[in-house]
Amino acid sequence: MGTAGTHSEPAERTLERVMTLTRDLLERAQAGDWEDFPERQARRDAALHALLDPEPRLPAERLREPLAELQAMDRQLIALTESQRDRLQQELLQLMRGRKSARAYLGQ
Repeated sequence: MGTAGTHSEPAERTLERVMTLTRDLLERAQAGDWEDFPERQARRDAALHALLDPEPRLPAERLREPLAELQAMDRQLIALTESQRDRLQQELLQLMRGRKSARAYLGQ
């Protein structure tokens, strides 16, 4: 069985995996570990889609609390990724300014 989750996997297990993958994403983002974030997010998203698409595989009452927790973690992830994006933009601007200054100094 692959890591993305399939409809052959029990729905409760898929839900547990979605929660675990999301917590892992959040912990890594909080620690500043962005190395394989896109791949991990893709695995989480695939498992979430396997759970909910085209129809939820668990009753609404069973999904209500976990989905609320997922939304809260996603809000934190969005804030962290936006902060990381802004930091990287600033670093890139500083690098570009440094190169421009160096070229001007060298007369190029």
